[in-house]
Amino acid sequence: LALEEGTNNPRVLRNCHQFTHAAGKAAYEKYEDFPKTVLECTSVCSHGCYHAVAEAYFTEKYKNSDGAKKLLKDQSPEADIIKACSFPVSDVKNNFCTGDLFHGVGHAFMVLTKNNLNESLKLCNASIPQRSLLDPKACYFGAFMINSEVNRSTHPLSPCDTVDEK
Repeated sequence: LALEEGTNNPRVLRNCHQFTHAAGKAAYEKYEDFPKTVLECTSVCSHGCYHAVAEAYFTEKYKNSDGAKKLLKDQSPEADIIKACSFPVSDVKNNFCTGDLFHGVGHAFMVLTKNNLNESLKLCNASIPQRSLLDPKACYFGAFMINSEVNRSTHPLSPCDTVDEK
């Protein structure tokens, strides 16, 4: 609520998305329940809460595996995302919730790969089951967002000079 009221304040607006990321992460740590925490999020500040909740949940879910790739073969994030968004599968492409949560999966992959963009993009591709309704671009954008934050000052050309061609 404070963020919604503060969106007219230039200082709040400058950092609004980061604030909602922090709020989403704190909410997930409080509830430790992915669908319940998603219901607490709003779209204020470019949906940062959704991104952070998904990042926290999927980082936790995949961190203890022998590798995210191995786990993804058996457990795509799709089922968790659809359950958390609470709508019929046929509506997935038309619902911002799935894109925002899959964007957060891209953030999680960057955490899990220690900010390796190429590996994260490969995980985005591997995480989508055949005939999925998820759009891989949402996951890519999440990985690219973290990459730009991590490399902004030390490697301003990244990822243009480091990402694999597709």
